[in-house]
Amino acid sequence: MNSAAPIHVRVYVSKESGIILRAAVVGTGGVDKRIDVLSAHTRLGGTAYDLINIEVGYSPPFSSPKDVINMVGYKAIEKAKEK
Repeated sequence: MNSAAPIHVRVYVSKESGIILRAAVVGTGGVDKRIDVLSAHTRLGGTAYDLINIEVGYSPPFSSPKDVINMVGYKAIEKAKEK
């Protein structure tokens, strides 16, 4: 049986460029995967807005096609529109 546990992600983004300045991921399982994705994405010049297009592996019984990393991207775009 799958028991879901919350993952909390905090990302600080440059208002001008969308570049990820720093990030923290807290939770019990899978946080190492998420911070690895964020750090590689940042190192390669990706922005917070690009996170909506990140493809992460998933298995339908255990997770959804849209990962918390994708949701961070959607939230960043939403915040940018509030300017």
